[in-house]
Amino acid sequence: MKVKAFILIETMRGKSCEVNNILKHLDGVHSTELVTPPYDIIAIAESEIMSDIDNIVKQKIQPIDGITRTVICTASPSGQWSLGVGNGYSIPGLIQR
Repeated sequence: MKVKAFILIETMRGKSCEVNNILKHLDGVHSTELVTPPYDIIAIAESEIMSDIDNIVKQKIQPIDGITRTVICTASPSGQWSLGVGNGYSIPGLIQR
């Protein structure tokens, strides 16, 4: 079962369209949308395991020039969170650079 994450992205003023165009072409990013503040872009990423989502954000998204903040909101595949150890999912988290 794939892990789906909504990545909330804030950008520098005037950079949202440029950043959005870059995001659209990244492997692992399923789709993107420009949105109204406080966030500028929402990207949807999917992968087989949560650590891949973390890597997409840390290695591919955060280094993009113009991004100031990212927040990962992981979708629960069953509609409920199970906080057991080793379940393969994490609680939605904040990643800030």
